Amino acid sequence: YENLHNLILLESSRGIIDLINNIFMTTSPKLIFLQLYRMLEYLYVINKSEKLSEKYGVSIQTLVGLLNDEKIKFAEHSQIYCLLEEHASHVYISNYIDYFKEKMNYEGKEEKEVEKVSRYIYETRCKIAHYKYAQEKIEDESYLMDSILIFMKLVTSVFTSIDTSVRAVNMHFETWELIDEI
Repeated sequence: YENLHNLILLESSRGIIDLINNIFMTTSPKLIFLQLYRMLEYLYVINKSEKLSEKYGVSIQTLVGLLNDEKIKFAEHSQIYCLLEEHASHVYISNYIDYFKEKMNYEGKEEKEVEKVSRYIYETRCKIAHYKYAQEKIEDESYLMDSILIFMKLVTSVFTSIDTSVRAVNMHFETWELIDEI
């Protein structure tokens, strides 16, 4: 869990500290996977606001407020794809592709690697969170902890990349204050 330690050192992690704590409190791979997913989910609105800010010249803080106030939602799978495309380390995307080849007999279908990884993360999350009778089984359930180790690195890389925007949004909305340096 070394990557969680690195994540905790980022100021932006204060918004997800309960999720990090939840990981330390469980041994269930499924619950750990869900907490990691929720960490990315926390960034969807900020990431979308970054893109809209670049396009329309409106502040990220204004856009976050607008999207939240108006309850504007976007397709979740497309949000994770955009977040990974914009902010994830491609080293960890490649690590996931290697994982798919080794554990899941992945044959490199005609899709971008980021698309494959985002689809895997989203579909695995759905299989865990929305349990239904006769639902498709998690294909790599016996190896899920191996996936989680990559997922932790991926999440940390995303937070590292988007840290400045997360801090600015949280400071603007007074969600938390900066800790003075000692």
